[in-house]
Amino acid sequence: MLNLRACLVAPLFLIDSSPAFAEIHGALTIASDYVWRGYSKSSGDFAGQANLDYEHSSGFYFGTSASSIDAGDEAFPDRANFELTPYLGWSTPIVEDWRLDIQWTRYFYDGKVFGRFSDYNEFYWLLHYSDLFTGRVSFSDDFYHRGHASGDFELSGRYPVTDWLEFSAGVGYSLTKDAVEYDYL
Repeated sequence: MLNLRACLVAPLFLIDSSPAFAEIHGALTIASDYVWRGYSKSSGDFAGQANLDYEHSSGFYFGTSASSIDAGDEAFPDRANFELTPYLGWSTPIVEDWRLDIQWTRYFYDGKVFGRFSDYNEFYWLLHYSDLFTGRVSFSDDFYHRGHASGDFELSGRYPVTDWLEFSAGVGYSLTKDAVEYDYL
């Protein structure tokens, strides 16, 4: 079993300390509900979340996100309460105002989800236009370790109204029926 503490600390030892060539970002969040692809990963309740990442001037980046979770599976023993999501990616400009991101992500859980081991990989391709629009395609060859692939497609947009207020919207479709019994718009 993966040592979750090692996954949180290991990225800190890999960080190049040259601030002129890299950026470190972090965030702490209390979410009123952790909703992901049409379902709540916190059973409609609050979730504590953290993110730390490192971006090099070459476009390569890595980081990790962590969140409390509650799949609503109290009847199952050894249930997961924590999700750790390390990621590694590369971002590059294509033409003026257009940027491509390619990312690998691994989802780790500190227990089982609905009575089953559920760690899995997911791969992302994102196309950004001028920080206003983003198209995303993702794929997992074994979604929630259920023996079935999944796909996800999303288009999102954001428009800054002021320095502290932004309007955003998105639409997406998840092809997850074989793994988790439903697709979701």
